[in-house]
Amino acid sequence: MNHLLLDNDKFIIDGRSVTEEELVATEKYVADYKRRSKLSSRKNQSKVHIISRRNGWAIVREGASKAHRVVRSKTSAIAIAKRLKTKPEIVVHTKSGEVDKLVLNS
Repeated sequence: MNHLLLDNDKFIIDGRSVTEEELVATEKYVADYKRRSKLSSRKNQSKVHIISRRNGWAIVREGASKAHRVVRSKTSAIAIAKRLKTKPEIVVHTKSGEVDKLVLNS
C-alpha cells in the first residue's frame, strides 16, 4: 500500500486524504485479508493423492512437495487419507501412476 504523509498529520491513499487512525485501520484490514486469503487457499487444496513409492504407498496433499505419510498398503493409505481433518477428495493411482479411482470423502 502506497501512501504519502502530508504536513498536518493527514495521509493520502489512492488520492484520498485520511487520518493516521484510518491509515492504521486500513493497513490492519489489508494484513488480515492477506492472512485469511492464505488460510483459505490452504483449505482449497482439498485433494489427496495415493501414489505408489518404492517403499509403499504415499499420501500426498495436492500442491505439497513431500508426502504426508508413507505406508505399506494402498488400503491403509486410503483409510488414513479419509481420517484427515480437511475431508479431502482422494485420488488413488495405480502402480504405474495412472488415476485408478476417485474417493469422495464427506
